[in-house]
Amino acid sequence: MIHPRTARAVSLVDTILLPADALTNTSHYDVTISSPGPHASFATDIVFGTSLIHLNIGHINPDIKLAVLREPLSYRMLLESEKLPLSARTFMSADLSFSFPASKAGMDYWRMYYSNRGFADKILVFSRANNFGPGLGVDVVADDSGEMRFQLKIAEGTIQTLRLDEIVVASSSSIEDTHHFQNLKQLVAKNYIHRKDNVTSPVLLLAMCEQVEQLWALVSMSRMVYTDRYHPGVAARIFDVPMQTVAFSKQSVKLDGLMMLSNWSAVEMRDSNREAFGLLEGVLRDIHTAKKGIT
Repeated sequence: MIHPRTARAVSLVDTILLPADALTNTSHYDVTISSPGPHASFATDIVFGTSLIHLNIGHINPDIKLAVLREPLSYRMLLESEKLPLSARTFMSADLSFSFPASKAGMDYWRMYYSNRGFADKILVFSRANNFGPGLGVDVVADDSGEMRFQLKIAEGTIQTLRLDEIVVASSSSIEDTHHFQNLKQLVAKNYIHRKDNVTSPVLLLAMCEQVEQLWALVSMSRMVYTDRYHPGVAARIFDVPMQTVAFSKQSVKLDGLMMLSNWSAVEMRDSNREAFGLLEGVLRDIHTAKKGIT
């Protein structure tokens, strides 16, 4: 079960299902794998590189062979649920992005692109449409002088306020956030048009990342990352950029789980990835051997 936009993976599978689709006729396949992302289906033979949204993990295949979770909180919740059969193997892999072979040419291009536009050494704020506004994780407010500020509700409960000229606002989902970014530009422009002191509106730097290399390049050249999205936080860990999650209740498990990995090095996470892939290879070999014996 993968997303159809993952162009580098879709050629390797027979069928793509939506997260809400029921997996039927599993006997038609040699093996079924739910990977990756937050919508794990434990009705499959293998769950690999995913997080839990909440404790109710739904129906579990009584013959499930392997469950690999990508951050400690989801892994702990899975073990505490006591729903997995004793025969199932479990492992905490860290996010599989730590093993992604990014294109050096692509990274170099996007670093040059963003450097030429003044994006280097900024504070990078990831903002999503459904976590923006009063009382939510990210908002735009005016200080006592009328200057616009980005206000972030940090997951730990504190408030961080940032000037517009020190930040880049980014998203890794054009589907969800294109209209949101248009509204942000209009909101900032409208504020300065109505001011009476004729202050020039600062340029609000916006970045819509649609490629892995684009996201990684932008994160790697930033001095700090605030995010209510999971993978920008992973990218910050990969490039050793200081990172803090922004409060977002719908994604709290995987965001809190990501912060629990803050004492792991990138090397340790890649080692954990390799061990997880080794477990996967072993389980697939066992399944192949068992099916070969039956036939």
